Amino acid sequence: MCSLLLFASRAQDWSDGRRHTLSLVLMSMPGAGVRTAARLLTEVTSRAFVSAAHLAAYAGVAPVMRRSGSSIWGEHPSWRGNQVLKHTLFLSSFAVLRDPVSWAYYDRKIH
Repeated sequence: MCSLLLFASRAQDWSDGRRHTLSLVLMSMPGAGVRTAARLLTEVTSRAFVSAAHLAAYAGVAPVMRRSGSSIWGEHPSWRGNQVLKHTLFLSSFAVLRDPVSWAYYDRKIH
């Protein structure tokens, strides 16, 4: 509930013309609009991350290795992490594919 109230206040601030310094950077990326940028900033700015890997782990998008004792089953997607942030990134990843440059990059990576 607190996150929802913070998101609503950020959206109101942006409509009044008060924006976070990173909001313009986020909104300049394909697939990220006002709502995506507000949600990302709401979920991330209240925390300090040592590295990008720590942020990826917090978001739940970093692969995790499943192991038990001497058995190792390889890397799998994480089921943990901030579900709101993970959902925002998931939806943004589909929106970015509308951009022709991003689609070409995605097409090169899967083929």
